[in-house]
Amino acid sequence: MTVCFHTFNDKGDVMITEISLILSRFRDCFSRTAAFNWFVIVIMGFILRLDHHGVSSMIRWLGLRPSLYKGLLSFFITSSWHLKGIQQRWWQIVLSHCPVLTVAGRHLIVGDGSKVSKEAQKMPGVKKLNQESEKLATSTITSCRFGLQYR
Repeated sequence: MTVCFHTFNDKGDVMITEISLILSRFRDCFSRTAAFNWFVIVIMGFILRLDHHGVSSMIRWLGLRPSLYKGLLSFFITSSWHLKGIQQRWWQIVLSHCPVLTVAGRHLIVGDGSKVSKEAQKMPGVKKLNQESEKLATSTITSCRFGLQYR
């Protein structure tokens, strides 16, 4: 299995190019090329999937062969990468690409939730909002709460 990074000149492909460049900066976080390739597949799976059924969603939405399911699962338990290294690299990428507000010598990160129509009765961490669109079937929509994080 090989993961290729393609770059394109068309305006519609700018996002793929940027994602490829960002993901390539994670390569040295992995001691094995196969683990890095699975990392790219997992990230693309998180980006592209429309449902939230774990690894099965990634297999389905990326059009991978079902026989790759166990290989994808093994990515999450392999010793060829460490979460702390990936988190540190992500922080370096964020600092190099985005202006970060500093308050009292600490970085301030502000996140905003996205609005998604939900039907469930109890959803921890989710709040009800007034509907802004008449296209949704429900009278209210819910959103994840935004958060602040100091680092």
